Amino acid sequence: MDKKQKMEGARAFSRGVARHACPHEAGTIEFQDWMDGWAQQKSADEAAAQLFATQMQFSRAS
Repeated sequence: MDKKQKMEGARAFSRGVARHACPHEAGTIEFQDWMDGWAQQKSADEAAAQLFATQMQFSRAS
């Protein structure tokens, strides 16, 4: 496993690149790693957004 493709996928998500725009050939390890990085970044961003929303609710309730 090469972390380079995972990092590329994560950066692509952060830049707004669509998942289907993976530059690697489907079925390759590079493709899977890029897709994993993209999906992991999406999950991390969603978790951060949820945490922020929860914190905002608590701060308003105080």
